[in-house]
Amino acid sequence: MRIRPVVDGEDLDTVHADNPYWFGSHDFWAVMRAAAVTSPSYSWVAEGSDRSLVGHATVFCEAVRRPDQARGFVWVSPSARRQRVGTAMHAQVMRTATENGFPRVLMSAQDAQPGSVEAAQTWGGHEDGYHHEQTLDLTTLSDTQVNAWCEPATAYGVTLHGVSGVDELEMLYPFCRDRFDEAPDMGDESEPLSKELFLVFAKPERMLVARRGAEVVGFTSFAMRLGSPPAANIEFTGVHPDHRGHGIALALKAEHARRMRDDGVAVVYTQNMDENGPILAVNTRMGFVRQPGRTDFWFPALP
Repeated sequence: MRIRPVVDGEDLDTVHADNPYWFGSHDFWAVMRAAAVTSPSYSWVAEGSDRSLVGHATVFCEAVRRPDQARGFVWVSPSARRQRVGTAMHAQVMRTATENGFPRVLMSAQDAQPGSVEAAQTWGGHEDGYHHEQTLDLTTLSDTQVNAWCEPATAYGVTLHGVSGVDELEMLYPFCRDRFDEAPDMGDESEPLSKELFLVFAKPERMLVARRGAEVVGFTSFAMRLGSPPAANIEFTGVHPDHRGHGIALALKAEHARRMRDDGVAVVYTQNMDENGPILAVNTRMGFVRQPGRTDFWFPALP
């Protein structure tokens, strides 16, 4: 087994075939190029003896939750686990992050992947939050339900709108950036979301915006997941603090679910942290079903 840097544009879908959180090589490379505008990012693959890819790891050298903490991930194909592939890739991530001034790295371990949490603990990880994954079957979603869920926001004077194009996205960027920065995932000292990354994740056809009069008060966005039947992943739902408590998040998620259903999406996924009680309550009201989630771990620099 050898670890080497990825080749720009390399197809990584095969090595991630069993990774439910993988969003595809095309989007991965879009993220890497956008991230590189503001900070160094590094990625490697592990090759088996037959030159097949058996692992993938990445570190984004920008502050997440703490000024000295970068974000990264390590993925090992199921067939190559318990062969120290993950340990070697984790060491590569930690060395590179430390060399770039980040002696800590935040990563996640998936409940659904056997040995993932145990590996994180073996590598010296410290738990730092839990993400609840939940799913909603859109084939059972009725217009009557959606209309009822939207009523409180409508009574408050909120209307829901799609996004017309990239020009409108750029106008929405400051509002959306501020909502990202308020999220529990970000902590108190994360680097702000850059416009470059925002434009990778926030596609006009994937967004829904809440307005009260001319004022933007909330938004939600999704990305398509790989595989079949068609499935989507809610990337983010945010409401301005001055307008919370009026059912806006519920209306956004409900109307967005209806539009996804009408476009042929069968199931929608969402991941929310323990600390995000209000959005977890919204999910419960809509009937989202709990699935295996993931635990965040931070890792200290190697001795």
